[in-house]
Amino acid sequence: MADLKMECDVFKNEFKSKENEWKLERMTFKAERDAFKSERDIFKSESDGCKSERDILKAERDVLKSDRDIFKVERDVFKSERDIFKAERDVFKSERDICKAERDVFKSERDIFKDERDAFKTERDSLLMENTGLERMLLHGQTTQNVWKNFFFKYIACFRIIHQALSLAYGNYYNNSVPQPSHLFLRV
Repeated sequence: MADLKMECDVFKNEFKSKENEWKLERMTFKAERDAFKSERDIFKSESDGCKSERDILKAERDVLKSDRDIFKVERDVFKSERDIFKAERDVFKSERDICKAERDVFKSERDIFKDERDAFKTERDSLLMENTGLERMLLHGQTTQNVWKNFFFKYIACFRIIHQALSLAYGNYYNNSVPQPSHLFLRV
């Protein structure tokens, strides 16, 4: 009986030591489980943080895409405005060339009028000289009838020259709107 009691005590002691081991193992398992849970929670929070960062990056990417699209639209607008400005520049260049051509025409017409003015001045001077010649003839005693005859023919010749010059300057000589010298001579 004493052996049995002893065996029973040994068994109890072994059982208690095993129980303590199991308790320690259970506690370590619980601690490990809690550590895993905390790590899992950390990973979850990190994954949530990564997801939120991913969403932020997606939002930033969308913003950049919209900015890119806006810049593309603005670029197209600037290109169209540049094309419009180029077209306007070409129009202004053509208008400038037209104005230059008109200026050259006006200059040539001005030169023609200057030449005509000089011709009229020389004719006037010749008429004045002829007039002084007539006065000299009168002073030297020629008859009045001969003087007036010479003056009349010289006047008609001068008028014909001036009329032809004006007709060439302002219209066709044979145009009906410009009177011809024969009509004027009939009236005289």
